[in-house]
Amino acid sequence: MGQALKQLTMSMAYIAAEELNFLWNLAEVREFDQFWQYGIKHGRSPEQLIIEAAEYFDRDEDEIIILVICRKRKGKI
Repeated sequence: MGQALKQLTMSMAYIAAEELNFLWNLAEVREFDQFWQYGIKHGRSPEQLIIEAAEYFDRDEDEIIILVICRKRKGKI
């Protein structure tokens, strides 16, 4: 791909939610899984757990939602 075409393609690209942080270290992910499973076991709703996890992990609720989707798809929660 020529440089001009590459620049044009990149200038037309849209990166969704680039202001959010979707990186988690493995210890945080394991802690999140335990946090989530404990909350569900004790009657917390997913909506409530998202809010609580955002506060606990000092993350945006949308970052928590994406982690929930990822962990659910992998069968971890």
